[in-house]
Amino acid sequence: MSKNWVIVEAALAGQSHGAVARQYGISTVWVGKFVARRRTGGWDAVEKQSTRPRSNPNAAPHTLRAHLEHRGLPAPSVTTIWGILTRAGVVTPEPRIRPRRSYIRFEPDPPNECWRADFIHRPLADRTDIEILPFLDDHSRFAIAFTAHQVVTGPIVLATFRAAIETPGMPASSRPSNAGHEPNSTPPSTPIPA
Repeated sequence: MSKNWVIVEAALAGQSHGAVARQYGISTVWVGKFVARRRTGGWDAVEKQSTRPRSNPNAAPHTLRAHLEHRGLPAPSVTTIWGILTRAGVVTPEPRIRPRRSYIRFEPDPPNECWRADFIHRPLADRTDIEILPFLDDHSRFAIAFTAHQVVTGPIVLATFRAAIETPGMPASSRPSNAGHEPNSTPPSTPIPA
């Protein structure tokens, strides 16, 4: 009898899922999954299920190449065989995962079109926690304002923004980043009223 069977037996015998989970060192979610598998698929469904894909379309080119080589015939590369099978519609190519370097970062065209703002928590050497409030030009990443405070409040943000617009002027919009994190992902821009 496997551990999964013992877990299901304990749960079906009336023990709570939480008690069974603590006893066998698993989560209550897994206890529930094992019990559900038992109810829908019987005891065979309780055993560990394979995570291996049911089919491997890439195996066909390798098999064809091996058969050609076994018969002493010239065998094209696996990539060439894959291309021939794809063009013939025999296999469906899996979608490729886009590499990170291919993502285009949003960058406004003219300077001062959009500012990005955030506040970032940072500990100092004496373990005092501070919050940094940067305003960056989204075009050039130029730091228009960069201030540190014990706590960033609405009035501080407003005062810092008003001081920041004195030099480059009012931006067309602003992009607040997720509060408390490095400014790297941004929600939609907010137009600033004239």
